[in-house]
Amino acid sequence: MADHRYGGVARRAAASLAVVLGLVALSAMAGCGGGPRAAEAEAQREYQKGRVLQEKGNMSRAGDAYNEALRLNPRLAEAYAGRAYVLYAYRNLPPALENLVAATKLDPDLALAYHYRGLVYSAMQDIDRAILNYTKAIELDPAYTEAYYNRAAAGVANQDIAAAIDDMSAVIGLEPLEPRYYMERAQLRLRDGDADGAALDLEQVLALTQQEVWVLPAKQLLANIRRGEMP
Repeated sequence: MADHRYGGVARRAAASLAVVLGLVALSAMAGCGGGPRAAEAEAQREYQKGRVLQEKGNMSRAGDAYNEALRLNPRLAEAYAGRAYVLYAYRNLPPALENLVAATKLDPDLALAYHYRGLVYSAMQDIDRAILNYTKAIELDPAYTEAYYNRAAAGVANQDIAAAIDDMSAVIGLEPLEPRYYMERAQLRLRDGDADGAALDLEQVLALTQQEVWVLPAKQLLANIRRGEMP
């Protein structure tokens, strides 16, 4: 599951970041006729534009918007996180992490940044660190569906199917009308040897949708379970 789910200058060290932030902040204030508040408002608009472009999959333009947001307000933590996601999408992982460090320094309670850091560590195959960051995102935002979903995927990578099932159950609790989540939990339950639980999930898929992409595999899995054929 993608989170909502660049180019740009990445932080090289904490000390240099502080210097750069200070210099860019002064430059932004000096160049903005409306003053700091006008620049901050415009930075928010650019950030929101970046989010929309990111969700549409236009990473290049999203990166441009995040860069502009940071030019206008170098202390906008969300824009660092957004730029990190674009870097992650292009698999530029070390600079993505650097931007996420900047984001969490500016806002230690930004759940988005920890979730994105989990994605980056997952891409680096550092699953333990990925899980730690997904967990931090969930602690900060207990309704963060994507963080639960991606922590479930990390649990599968760690061969911890029980934990993955728990996380998928949390996802379903937050989005109970999405058939895909029941299908995925059914598959996890089958891996865990719980045919009865898997059958209940597959029946729920059939109750929620008539789309063949979900109905056909759900019916096939149910038939296999009823014949005693575990995948």
